[in-house]
Amino acid sequence: MSCFPEVKKNFGFGCMRLPRKGPLIDYDQTKKMVDTFLEAGFNYFDTAHGYMEMRNEATLKKCLTSRHPRESYILADKLSEGFFKKESQIRPLFEKQLKNCGVEYFDFYLFHDVCEMNIDAYLDDEKYGIYSYLMKQKQNGRIRHLGFSCHGSIPVLQRFLDAYGKDMEFCQNLTTNSLMQYEELQMMFPKKNISFHEFPSLVSTEIALGQDVVAELDNCSKPYILFFGRITGVIPITMPVCV
Repeated sequence: MSCFPEVKKNFGFGCMRLPRKGPLIDYDQTKKMVDTFLEAGFNYFDTAHGYMEMRNEATLKKCLTSRHPRESYILADKLSEGFFKKESQIRPLFEKQLKNCGVEYFDFYLFHDVCEMNIDAYLDDEKYGIYSYLMKQKQNGRIRHLGFSCHGSIPVLQRFLDAYGKDMEFCQNLTTNSLMQYEELQMMFPKKNISFHEFPSLVSTEIALGQDVVAELDNCSKPYILFFGRITGVIPITMPVCV
């Protein structure tokens, strides 16, 4: 990726779903998956505080960060609106995420799942101070790249970009439910100086059939937003994108 040279290849390891043994996470299998991913030359890992009953970050500490040199992997985490109710809870949450993951900084950090349910909180910097706090952490080197993910409507995305777009470096996991929204995204992102690269068949065909798509992703020569619909049984691929 030309804008994020530290990210190797065009494929990220999304950790929202990991193998289990009954109700427990299968650490041995997860370690094998992490090692295989790194050995294949990839290095981007994505987690969030709420994934897998809030055990995902600690799992990455056990299976990734405690076992591999810090320079060998790129780690993305997210601020999720459901885990704070007031400004005083933002800092403890961020510190807990760093501790859970066993790192001193995040390579990529996101406003998580920008949508109708949280846009007001994300944009109310006077009440919650999210934007100011995250920008400060970036200035202090504890966040290397600040961005967002979005599963909301076009108007919600527009509000977010109008407020914070100038400071967002990447977008990850844009979803939509309709062809009309998809076409609107195609027209919208060039105006916001965001690279847009589509893989419509990647979701509807190759992934749905369980085919290998790594080669196609790896051959993409420019940063992109991986566009996918809400298709039952399809696990989203996470990928940072230049803004």
